[in-house]
Amino acid sequence: MKLIIYLIIYLFIGCKNPNYKFNNSTDEGIYKIDTITKNSEKVQLFDTLLIKKVRFNKKPFKLKHLYLQEKKIDSVVETLWECGNPFQWKGEVFDYNYVKGARYVTNQNDAFLDHAKFIGDNNLTFIDSQIIINKETTLKDFRVIFKNLKILEIEEGFAVYNITFNPSQPEDNWHFYFNKEGYIISFYLDWWLC
Repeated sequence: MKLIIYLIIYLFIGCKNPNYKFNNSTDEGIYKIDTITKNSEKVQLFDTLLIKKVRFNKKPFKLKHLYLQEKKIDSVVETLWECGNPFQWKGEVFDYNYVKGARYVTNQNDAFLDHAKFIGDNNLTFIDSQIIINKETTLKDFRVIFKNLKILEIEEGFAVYNITFNPSQPEDNWHFYFNKEGYIISFYLDWWLC
């Protein structure tokens, strides 16, 4: 009987072994996460920038669709989600609304910013700090803010990733793009849905 109890305890503890280990240290709304891979002893660090800690042009990422209707919408594209729905909205057809270099996905009730270009006065502001990201932000500036980012050289310049916005699913990532001169040009949110 003791053997069965020990086996159950072992299985229970073994199944509870997390893939992600959190460091609880914060720095201006930026959190560090230790991600431990199952098949390796290697620890991968992610920087975390929570969506709720960021504003785009002083507005939150989730808005009422009515807000977009008050703005001048440049264009609307109907789309289907291929791998699921991060917003848990009912239905499967959504619109992309484009407003001044920003793309919002909407179900005609709510709207969520998922992509934007840093044109004109477009900016990201970290609400717990004095950090502002705009078209003058460089790759060098980014390295000071995010210590664990990954940089990929691409034809147009540089892609920066490894900055999660969802600590419970670190693969949900911010992707930032920089031109060849090292200035930021856009971002988009990559949801781990498939």
